[in-house]
Amino acid sequence: MNPQSLLLISASLLAVTLDVAPALAQNSKPNVVFILADNVGYGDLGPYGGGELRGAPTPRIDELAREGLRLTQYLVEPGCTPSRAALMTGQYSIRNGLSLIIVPGSLSTLPKGAVTMGELFKGAGYATAIFGKWHLGIEPQSLPTAHGFDEFYGIPPDISWDSATYVDTMSLTHSMNVPLDVLLAKGPQIVEAVADGPLRTVKPFTREVRGRDRFE
Repeated sequence: MNPQSLLLISASLLAVTLDVAPALAQNSKPNVVFILADNVGYGDLGPYGGGELRGAPTPRIDELAREGLRLTQYLVEPGCTPSRAALMTGQYSIRNGLSLIIVPGSLSTLPKGAVTMGELFKGAGYATAIFGKWHLGIEPQSLPTAHGFDEFYGIPPDISWDSATYVDTMSLTHSMNVPLDVLLAKGPQIVEAVADGPLRTVKPFTREVRGRDRFE
């Protein structure tokens, strides 16, 4: 990353990178790294009473908490899409019609007029990128690259981590009598895009890719 950048990681893992433009690099603006993990409870991590007591030490996170800031008051949203909508917009998820989890074919999608964290950082001179899981809609006006992010790489914006198992399940159960390569071609795909551009297919989203690319 260049000086003054924001890296946002969420997801089950979504990562976003925001880099300050070179002309502003001499300013005191910090680089920013944000990590969002699905299915991690407040008490799972060491700084909040979990970690080693739960059989899963989190020494690096504990160190970050000691050297930084612990947030102890929060509003819980009930799922993937609502939590991401609230995080990105700073509003209750229902304000943007995203109080339910998006599934393929859903009419729910991030509105064009919604203002996101990416747009705020972009307006402050940052270059921005997001990696992993978006889950706020696959319509062109809903993509991260339409909301302040210079680039996106991850799973389709209208699915979740479990789609990595679809092809394996179909192959195992013989639910579709077609070759594996056909299933892979028609199944969920890793995608990428740049600012204001369309999604481009990169490769099939499989369990192996999920484990290697950390897009769980």
